Amino acid sequence: MSSIIWGMLGGVIAWGATAIFGQPLYRFIGLRADAAKLLARYDRLDYENPDEEEFNHGHDLDWVDARKRSLQARQRDYEDCGASLVGFAIANVVVAKLLRHHLLGKWKFYPKSAGHNFILLGDLRPGAQITQEYREKIISALKLEL
Repeated sequence: MSSIIWGMLGGVIAWGATAIFGQPLYRFIGLRADAAKLLARYDRLDYENPDEEEFNHGHDLDWVDARKRSLQARQRDYEDCGASLVGFAIANVVVAKLLRHHLLGKWKFYPKSAGHNFILLGDLRPGAQITQEYREKIISALKLEL
């Protein structure tokens, strides 16, 4: 009879560990992958000089409209990703603290910082020096290699 109780207790402990640590870690890995995908998607847009592009295309209204839509999509995507990372850090305090624990050494992650930087990056003008600085902050906080 006691083996059944120990088995049930072990099951409850395993379920609790999975719910508290496993699922949030899996969620963080997914958010990190989403962040890398967005940085890769808008890489060209973030590094180009928008003034030079507009000058080269002159009065091509189709290009101007496409560029405006692309910038709006970039801002929305960066804000959504940033909000997801900040929300993750707020909702999963224990896991967020573990991700930035000193025992991880150089592999510390800062999801809340990366999220705030994504939100700010969405508001910045592509091609500006500060845009590249915020991209680098995000890459560093999430330990991405782009």
